[in-house]
Amino acid sequence: MTGIEQLRERDWGAAVHADGALDPAAQVADLTGILRHGPGGDRLATWPADLRVIARRTPRPVGKPAKLGEHPDWEYGAFVTNTAGGQVQFLDARHRTQAHVEDRMKQFKACGARNLPSIDYGRNTAWLQLAALATTLTAWLRHIGLDGDLAKASTKTLRFRILSAPARLVTLARRRILKIPPGWQWSTDLATA
Repeated sequence: MTGIEQLRERDWGAAVHADGALDPAAQVADLTGILRHGPGGDRLATWPADLRVIARRTPRPVGKPAKLGEHPDWEYGAFVTNTAGGQVQFLDARHRTQAHVEDRMKQFKACGARNLPSIDYGRNTAWLQLAALATTLTAWLRHIGLDGDLAKASTKTLRFRILSAPARLVTLARRRILKIPPGWQWSTDLATA
């Protein structure tokens, strides 16, 4: 039996957003006591003594099926912290504000950092610097040149819709003209960018 299954309904408390407002769609609970002193013994015996495990649950979206072994009504997540004090709700809100770091790492990997090209340290260093530059440039493109859903789009989406568009920039009579083939689905997004 997992720690989450051992929690009673009254153990769950309302979650809060980063600004302190209640999040009515989510609940949080501290799992540390159950994992340290539960029926299965101390499951965190090899972990640091000041470690806290906090779980979060949100209602499963309508139409999203549960995978085998998952709860049919709730989606669960958990994280660990060594912050000794503080309410569970505010620790959860603080943890979720750091999610943008994970998003940037995904973008970094999508720009080439996932696979290193060589066993040579110098070449791999140059490769990672180029991947970091590509990540920075796509971040600026989102910030300055895009709006709507493309301003928050993944690197893969930007590569497909904007960066690999079948368009040409030509100069005619001292004017620059962007030639986009008719029927290109994202032509307005490309022209706006």
